[in-house]
Amino acid sequence: MPEATEAKVMYGLSNVHYAKLTESTDPDTGVVTTSYGTVKKWPGAVNIQLDPSGNPTFFSADNIAYYALSNNRGYEGDYESAAIPEDVQINEMGRVKDQNGLIVETDKDEISYFALMFEFETDVSARRYCFYKVCLAQRPSVASETVDVNSDLAVKTESVKFRAVPRTDAVTIDGVEKHLIKCCTSKDTDPQAYADFYSAVPEPSFEAES
Repeated sequence: MPEATEAKVMYGLSNVHYAKLTESTDPDTGVVTTSYGTVKKWPGAVNIQLDPSGNPTFFSADNIAYYALSNNRGYEGDYESAAIPEDVQINEMGRVKDQNGLIVETDKDEISYFALMFEFETDVSARRYCFYKVCLAQRPSVASETVDVNSDLAVKTESVKFRAVPRTDAVTIDGVEKHLIKCCTSKDTDPQAYADFYSAVPEPSFEAES
């Protein structure tokens, strides 16, 4: 079997998906369990950018960086797309639809957490990403403009600000409990796991210590 080739360049954005996140706490143990709803497509992807939030803190001693303390708070960023789907507005932004089909926003809307998934094209195969716990950090603006009959039609997009944070539940990696933030495919990703990436939110698998 030929060795997998590592990607050299990335470009483009497509296949944006999301899945509603639910956290349940065991009343006896306090252990939090995370589950996800059906993975759904968020069509009309234009642009996405998520920048790191939180930087390592360094303790200096003996004239060197004596100790580095991780301060990974996740990511913050923007996603620009065509019109935001009604399902996203209702299930993730907390809006409601009345009996006449009006989507209603109120001052008490509660935003929800969800997984955000997407891919960038590469020179080998698309690199797929999953951010495990994302919420909308800012409501989208409402804007458009009249159609100028003397100009080409300019299509308007909608942009939302995201915050991706560590998941509440923990996984054990190398004997240490850690909180998931994101994952992405690699040249070594199992072909079936790659093919099923959007079927359900991918949960990482690690061998238990013997």
